[in-house]
Amino acid sequence: MKILPDYLKARTGMVLTWLIIGYIIRVTLIPFAWHVDIITDGYIAWILRKNGQYVIANNPPLYYFFLALVHTVLDPVFPGGVFSDVPLRIGFTPTSLTTAYRTAQPSVWIYLFTQVMIAIPFDFGVALLLFHFVKDPGDAVLAFKLWMISPISIFTVVSVGGRHTIPTFLLFFSLYSFSARRSRLGAVLLGLASALNWFFLLSVPIVIALYWKGRDHNSSDHTNAFLLLLIMLSPFIIADLIAPRLIPAYYESLNAATARDFEFSGFFGRTLYYRGQPGNPLASGPFFFFLDYSIGLQTLSGFSDTIYISVIVYGLLFLWTIHARADISEAWKFILTYFLLYYSFSLFHPQWFIWMQPFLVSWMIGKRDRVILMLYALLVVSYFVYWGYWNPSVTAALESIHLPAVQVINLSRSLMSAAMIFLAYHMFRDISNRAENR
Repeated sequence: MKILPDYLKARTGMVLTWLIIGYIIRVTLIPFAWHVDIITDGYIAWILRKNGQYVIANNPPLYYFFLALVHTVLDPVFPGGVFSDVPLRIGFTPTSLTTAYRTAQPSVWIYLFTQVMIAIPFDFGVALLLFHFVKDPGDAVLAFKLWMISPISIFTVVSVGGRHTIPTFLLFFSLYSFSARRSRLGAVLLGLASALNWFFLLSVPIVIALYWKGRDHNSSDHTNAFLLLLIMLSPFIIADLIAPRLIPAYYESLNAATARDFEFSGFFGRTLYYRGQPGNPLASGPFFFFLDYSIGLQTLSGFSDTIYISVIVYGLLFLWTIHARADISEAWKFILTYFLLYYSFSLFHPQWFIWMQPFLVSWMIGKRDRVILMLYALLVVSYFVYWGYWNPSVTAALESIHLPAVQVINLSRSLMSAAMIFLAYHMFRDISNRAENR
């Protein structure tokens, strides 16, 4: 596949200009928008490459393996002084001053720059892929420009580096490959995306169901479907389940000894995302984010009987996938619909919002519907108000003008959910209308 389609041969200068504008914006905002997670990611990669030990973290291990490899390549210029407080022994308990110490190092700006530079090729990769994903050339150019100045993509890259941008690019590239009938490539990319972000594993059943619907169901199709499923799950099994058990753990004793209510204290000692509380099953980590972050309907019985909205939504969406007259080229529409509904009914961290953005931007630009464009603008504004849950400066700004910060954030969050439910309804209508026209 060419980087730029043929219709852009005469407009290469325009593309380069916008890439430079996007680059300048992202680099300029590094001192103002970075998040402490970008430091913690580097710390885990630092221990991995210097000590050969893995800090049990609440993110899939493959990202830290990748980060450690890139940092090794960059070793001649890597600012190791940022982590000079880390003793290379079997364990270490960070103190409340750890982050302040690391961010006070003069070389922290070089470190932050390298982390953003790791993410930018994937961020710009999404932008360039929009030229191929969006069918109309004029719409594709508009989608590309919007991505380069999108506050959501900029914030995600600058605040946390590549942790969410890289798997988002892989998911986008994967679903584009499936829509272009390149199933093997799509399966490899989706497998890598899912190993880097376990939420993306929810895409696998939808893709397999749509792939299966387009086949003749003979023995060859059975083999191909099984092979695709194996390709999709192999990176997750190898990198996230097997590999960490072969690497000695690096322990932070304080968090490992604290009560369960303190388990969301950070990355160390006990994990939410990977291994869960010590002694609990492996699944307890991922289930915390997928289930406990979701709105739940609890009965008044003496049992802990909870009905999770996110599970109901996914179950109905999967049944719709099976029932709808759709094929593998429309997998991205079903996955976008799920993301819209998941964000509507669940707590989510601000950087997670990037997951659906390539698909939402593509669809929104193609629709050219004024109401949908206005709703997208509402989502962007509400997104940064919602950020106030994690950023005290937002709540302080609201309180300084005598507004009840929590109620304002919750009101904005509710409007965001309403907008996304409406957009999901329009996506449902789009898929249904296309099926009727076949």
